[in-house]
Amino acid sequence: MMQETYAEIPLDVDGTRFRQMWKSVISHRGPGTSLEMMAMSFAENLRAGENYEWGHRAAFEFAPRFVEIVKSLPHRIAVLKPDDDLAEFTPRIAPYLKNGEIIDCPSWGHGFLDAYTDEASRIIKSALSGS
Repeated sequence: MMQETYAEIPLDVDGTRFRQMWKSVISHRGPGTSLEMMAMSFAENLRAGENYEWGHRAAFEFAPRFVEIVKSLPHRIAVLKPDDDLAEFTPRIAPYLKNGEIIDCPSWGHGFLDAYTDEASRIIKSALSGS
């Protein structure tokens, strides 16, 4: 289960949490993600202190309400689908999009907004403008 994947790791003198964080950054790197980008991601995790898993916890807590909220949104929604560990789950939102689309981005992975910023911006602007 995803929640178990992101379970908190207690601090210890061996640096277990930090080694695990770095392994996670490496294992989730997408195409075009440089070592510098990975270091910046790792640094952001460290800056969060004991809240380093806050984003994952927030996502899991939001999940039960997600479908109803998406169904209620009247505006255009662009869902990008990179080839990452969520790729198989992303299409499940399609039936709930009133005015939107899923855009396949098979050559991208985690970190695509840093690795392909200009292209991602162009795709999103185009999708949201309806052109």
